[in-house]
Amino acid sequence: MTAIDHGGEQATADRETADRRLSARVKVRLAHPLSTYYLLIGASMLLLVLGVIMVLSASSIESYRVFGSAYTLAQRQAMFAVIGVIVMIIAARTAIVFWRKLSWLLLSIALLLLVAVLFIGVEVAGQRNWIDLFGPFRLQPSEFAKFALIVWGADLLARKSNLLSSWKHLLIPLLPVAGFMMVLVLLEGDFGNAFMLAAITCGMLFAIGAPLRLFALIAGLGALGVWLLTIAAPYRMERFS
Repeated sequence: MTAIDHGGEQATADRETADRRLSARVKVRLAHPLSTYYLLIGASMLLLVLGVIMVLSASSIESYRVFGSAYTLAQRQAMFAVIGVIVMIIAARTAIVFWRKLSWLLLSIALLLLVAVLFIGVEVAGQRNWIDLFGPFRLQPSEFAKFALIVWGADLLARKSNLLSSWKHLLIPLLPVAGFMMVLVLLEGDFGNAFMLAAITCGMLFAIGAPLRLFALIAGLGALGVWLLTIAAPYRMERFS
């Protein structure tokens, strides 16, 4: 065996040893009780930064045309992102029992806002899903509805944890309430947030171990609904052409 061969084998052995050590360290990190929490926070922050960058990329020309600066719309989005991070930190440090007590109140407010926007909402790009507050600030009830559905749905399913083997308790009142929210959002013309409400509902059902055949049924009904909504609105058809 030459010195070169011996050196190559030694380098390979060193790499394998380093890989095993790295794998062991990763396993230890992932075994930490808060690893999932930190991974979720990290992924959320990454998506937030990428979102602001994409807004800058997509809006720079329009922002320059309207405001004389390519960064105005992106700066506004970044400001709301910072506010969102602050609210997230406060929410994360708030006891769960606090949110559970507020769950029904949040749901009621969300439903009232979703109904109100149909009458007093401001139409933007063919969608009546904004309520003017003051100055440049607007409220989008469908965004608040997603938050309310998560808090209320999580509390509801946690309270009924011993009864979820029954289809009645698994689906009622979660699906009727979520479905009513989706209908109100669709009436605003907001197809995207209606889809997100459906995804949130499915995510919660998946997290508690709902039968897979339920998701097959939901997927079939959802595909039919998407097809009907797409052919009913010309601007949605244009996205596929």
